[in-house]
Amino acid sequence: NKSGGDTDVTKDEVQFSSVGNAKAEKDAAIEAYYTGFNKVLRALAGAQAEDEIGKKFREDMERDFETFRKRYFTSDTSHICKALDKDKQPIADKDKAKKPVTEFSCRAEGMIKMLAVRTEFTKVMKSKERTLSNQLTFVVSAAGVADPKGPYVVDKLREAFTSAGFRVLA
Repeated sequence: NKSGGDTDVTKDEVQFSSVGNAKAEKDAAIEAYYTGFNKVLRALAGAQAEDEIGKKFREDMERDFETFRKRYFTSDTSHICKALDKDKQPIADKDKAKKPVTEFSCRAEGMIKMLAVRTEFTKVMKSKERTLSNQLTFVVSAAGVADPKGPYVVDKLREAFTSAGFRVLA
């Protein structure tokens, strides 16, 4: 499925086809690749794809597009770009001298390497969890609990949270 509507992120590779538009041809190509990449990232990460995790992947792509492309897209993935006039109509090569180009539209098609995406996503999540674990404090209490096993459960919860690196108030 090229649309990405029911992207199966458990596969090793996922097919995509997406379009990107921008004033510069290189930016339009990056936009096309990222649009396809972001569809699978959303299927994998949900709303986090639009947050820090998506921002990290986007920055990596903009910083070094060729390395990003080689890492996350198969070698047969390619893109085609067209120059567009002010009416968003394609400009033929023979007319480029006569008509000013207002933007470029690129279509990228191919396969995304999901193993690489999942590996990097897992690394980013673990790093984020470590950062958060230093900031979060949990409160556990058996106050108001009639069950005589309440204090035992509180002790077990406190042990589990503190062994995982969280701060606990009990």
